[in-house]
Amino acid sequence: MRRRAVPLAVVLLTVAPAAAAPPTIEAAGGSLTVEIAWSERVDLDLFVTGPDGETVYFGNRRARDGIRMGAEAGCGEVSAEAPPFVETAVIPGAAAGRYRLSVDYIRDCGSKRVLTVPFTARLLDAGGRERGRTEASVGYRVLETIGWEFDLR
Repeated sequence: MRRRAVPLAVVLLTVAPAAAAPPTIEAAGGSLTVEIAWSERVDLDLFVTGPDGETVYFGNRRARDGIRMGAEAGCGEVSAEAPPFVETAVIPGAAAGRYRLSVDYIRDCGSKRVLTVPFTARLLDAGGRERGRTEASVGYRVLETIGWEFDLR
């Protein structure tokens, strides 16, 4: 009887540490602005999902709950202006609940093919005061599905 070698598959599992709870920001009820800023000559797109689950972005500029896109910086603006480049979304009368910010690096605008772009995300109140902030990066054509998550109370 002849024995046959059977390939053995090895599966490695990596268990990531539990993610920290999103920060709670005391700012519900007022008008807020979500802002992303970056310095490379690329087109980053901002997506903001409100507590009701609807997402605003370049293809859905206004949500039923009033969240709307503000400033946008596509290749035209990025090519003509000096950094930092900024995109915003406005949250009028911000409802309490969880908000998610996502960022997509969709197009190079003369950066010489930078593959990963760092950005800063800030939450500003109506007076321009910073209520929250995070720094992250996004890869070329890789949607960062949750670049920042926070709860408003």
